[in-house]
This record gives sequence, C-alpha cells and structure tokens, in this order.
Amino acid sequence: EDGGGAAFLEVFAGSAKLSGAFAAARRGVLRPMDLLFGDDLRQESVQHELYETIDNEKPDLVWMAPPCTDWCGFSRLNFSKQELRRRRQKQKVFLRVMNEVLIKQLAAGRDVVIENPLTSDLWRDPLIAPWCEDVHMSFFRTDLCQFGMRSKDGEQMIRKPIKLLATNSVYEEVLKRRC
Repeated sequence: EDGGGAAFLEVFAGSAKLSGAFAAARRGVLRPMDLLFGDDLRQESVQHELYETIDNEKPDLVWMAPPCTDWCGFSRLNFSKQELRRRRQKQKVFLRVMNEVLIKQLAAGRDVVIENPLTSDLWRDPLIAPWCEDVHMSFFRTDLCQFGMRSKDGEQMIRKPIKLLATNSVYEEVLKRRC
C-alpha cells in the first residue's frame, strides 16, 4: 500500500545497504539516518528531526537496526554486570526512539521492522518486550545466509541468525528463512 510518501526510511542504518536496495529498485527512499551520516540519535534535536521526517514524508516502512554491541550475548561475557547495566542505560535512548517510531507508524497505518541478533537482550527490555508479545506483531527468526551473507573473503556462507519484529505479518511471510 502506498502511503503517499516515500517507500522507505532506514534508521540506525550503518552502511545503508537496505536503502541502496530500495533505491536500486526505484522505490522512494529517504536519506538514511545513522551516526555514520552525522545523525546522533542520542540528541533530542536529531530525534525531533526523525519524528518530523516521519510525520511529513510518511514512509511506508521504517527499518531500524539499533546498535547491538551492548545487547548481544558477547556483551554478557565482555563486561561485568555493573558495567553492562551502565552501558545499556546509555543505549535506552535508542529504545525510546524505536518505541516512539513504532507508535507513530502504527497510528498512521504504516509499517516498522526492527532488527537485532537472535540472542539480543534488547528483546527482553521492558520497553521492547511488550511489542514482541503483542499478537498483532510478527516476531520471528531469519538467517542472513539466506540473503547472501558471506565471510569477508567471500568463501563461506555465514548463518548469522537474527530476530525481526514487524508490524505486518507480510514481512514474516517474505523474510522468515532458515539455513
């Protein structure tokens, strides 16, 4: 369904490969937002810019892949419990941004997909967990080898299991794949 605006907005975009894929398919793509592009989403002014972009441009889909460094399984090994709590507290701002984007997009009848590793503790955070348990949401695993993920030398396929939280079951139908 065309919401009348751009098709796609990528937040916490990293190298913005999804934005590139949407652009290559000649779908309307908004400028990706990520620290790599000068967008520090810890700053309120940047958060407001994101919300205004969503309100004004009405993207059909907002894809968010927040930093997983402090939420993934290795973080439990790399940091003491106290240090991990401190680090995650600093990352909570990103969870609040995701929550706000979910609310905005759902209220407007548009979609959101959130991506993080399969074992990420982000999925258990009190702000995100209720969304994962919501019967109207799709919360599912997919393996990135099914989408061409390879080792740096290109020799081997890499499984890399992730979880996706989506506002529309069509994403699960299309993206739920296992190696």
